[in-house]
Amino acid sequence: MPHLRPLEARVLRTIRQHRLIAPGSTVVVAVSGGVDSLALLHILHAIAPRIACTLYVATLDHGLRGQAGAEDAAFVAVEAERLGLACTVGKRDVPALMQQWGMGTEAAARRARYAFLTEVAQVVGANTVAAAHHADDQAETVLMRLIRGTAMRGLAGMRLSAPLPYAPESGLRLIRPLLGLRRAQLERYAAALDLSPRHDATNDQVNTLRNAARHRLLKPFPQLARHLVQLSTLAQIDEDYFAEQIARQVGDGFAHSDEGIVFDRALLAGLPQAFQLRIIANALRRAAPEIEMPFAHILACREAIASGKVGKLVQLEGGWRLQIDYDHAYLRRANTKPRPQPPDPLLASAAAVPVVVPGETQPPGVVWRLHARIVDETPQPATRGAVLAVPDNAAFSLRVRRPGDRFAPLGMGGHSRKLKQWMIDHKLPQAARDQMPLLEIDGQIAAICWGEKWTIADSFRIGKPKTGAVTHIYFWIES
Repeated sequence: MPHLRPLEARVLRTIRQHRLIAPGSTVVVAVSGGVDSLALLHILHAIAPRIACTLYVATLDHGLRGQAGAEDAAFVAVEAERLGLACTVGKRDVPALMQQWGMGTEAAARRARYAFLTEVAQVVGANTVAAAHHADDQAETVLMRLIRGTAMRGLAGMRLSAPLPYAPESGLRLIRPLLGLRRAQLERYAAALDLSPRHDATNDQVNTLRNAARHRLLKPFPQLARHLVQLSTLAQIDEDYFAEQIARQVGDGFAHSDEGIVFDRALLAGLPQAFQLRIIANALRRAAPEIEMPFAHILACREAIASGKVGKLVQLEGGWRLQIDYDHAYLRRANTKPRPQPPDPLLASAAAVPVVVPGETQPPGVVWRLHARIVDETPQPATRGAVLAVPDNAAFSLRVRRPGDRFAPLGMGGHSRKLKQWMIDHKLPQAARDQMPLLEIDGQIAAICWGEKWTIADSFRIGKPKTGAVTHIYFWIES
């Protein structure tokens, strides 16, 4: 095998020490044509025989720079062919995706790029994608997060190996074998190989936060990059420790649902604040990997969860929000309609539904049925549903709550109160209140149909003095 250059040997040691590439695996190399990614391509090409891996090149024209972007992609394809490597050239219309996703240029380009790399990796059977991020990129990332406001996890910056963004379930890994190298080292390496990398003129502008951080802060203060990288290393050590402790005690610390992420408020309350903040930050990252949530939002979520103010909303970036309920807090997109989980019976329509007595009634749009059966004069207590004493020839219906509804439950001596306040006091899930079935008899709310044991109105209890004949009717719900 040819002798390795010092920089190539250093990257090989990094890969072996951290087990970034498994022998016999296929690695997709993300190449833009710039000096960083071109150096990565040649370094990996030099060391590939020593780790018995196959390289596959992928390059993407983001549709942002017209002819220049197309020429960059064509350049990469030629360079891959010169090295004897297969290459996929992709193109995406990032300006259109910005509108579709509601994102800025940098965020939409990043999402499109990783989606493309995921597709390529899956097509060629790769389990690893290699990117050319280096120490100066790390310093820029940490500095940007400091400017925007971040938690300790943000200060940790980029990892040598991490799940491929936007594809956590794919099992694909994103590796950054150049993370310990400076940009100047890669430039010297490219010059020594007489490479002719492409130059993206937009990197010279200072109209983005990253470019401004690079040209106006990092370049004038050469030592700043080194100190920021040291800070990220220390933050990674701390974050790894906390992640291990949290996983050991509570796992993720949150649960997933079809609507988003669910926090157990009591569980979080019993944990140290350092754990709480990290659990919330991890949940936000899991829910919205494309968004770097400011620390102020993480802190606002923790304070809202701790406050216990039912119904409180915390508006977050990217159309996400946190909503507080009695025992839980829900992280959802703002346009996601909250709904309780089955088997809770709900009504699908606001229209009242006539109830067949005796018999069964299936309201439209639901999978459950309300059963009604006439029982003995002295019935046994119902194990589910309720037995009501009903006047003969009464009219029955199921409906949802209406403004101004009042309810006179057992235990209040026949006195009524606002149904809304009763639901709040009894901690009925806020998301279910507008669809909760109410059994109405002769224009009165006779029972609230929630759970196994219903709550019945005092005027329909067995033994309540009434004028006229009554019938005991057992009501229950089955799916």
